[in-house]
Order: sequence, then structure tokens, then C-alpha cells
Amino acid sequence: MSTSKNYIIVDTFNGRVVSRHRSLAAAAKADRKYGAAVARANGRGSYIPTAIRRENTERARTSNAYETALPLTDAERAELERAYEVVS
Repeated sequence: MSTSKNYIIVDTFNGRVVSRHRSLAAAAKADRKYGAAVARANGRGSYIPTAIRRENTERARTSNAYETALPLTDAERAELERAYEVVS
């Protein structure tokens, strides 16, 4: 089994993939931009809950990427927290 280095931002409310990224830093930046766009379009307090997950590349071609997404490892979560601090 190969490990994936692709990350997806998922809309957890609607069960959809919002975007795909090659790094956690890029995913964090895109997640912030997506949240800002939702608030701008629908009002200041509006939001759509999202999560960043690892894409399961072995099953991505045959099934829904949202359903087969893998959780982040502890090391990836720590890297993601650092990426959010840089974006802020």
C-alpha cells in the first residue's frame, strides 16, 4: 500500500470534496479562503464545516473520495496546526 501525499478539504455538512492539495500548508490556506468566501457570499456569521483529510489514492478512482478519505496522522495534525498559525 502506498502512502498518499494528497490532501482534500471536505465539506462535512454536504459530504462533498471542496478541493485537493499536495501539501498541508496549501490545504490550510485554501480552507481559510473557502471559509472567507462562504462568509462573504452568505453573511458574516455563515460557515460550512470542513475537514482536511488524506486522500485514499488507491480507492479514489473507483469510489467517492469523501467516503474513502483517511484521517490525518498525529504528525500531520501537528503540521496542520503550524500551517494554520502561519496563515493567520
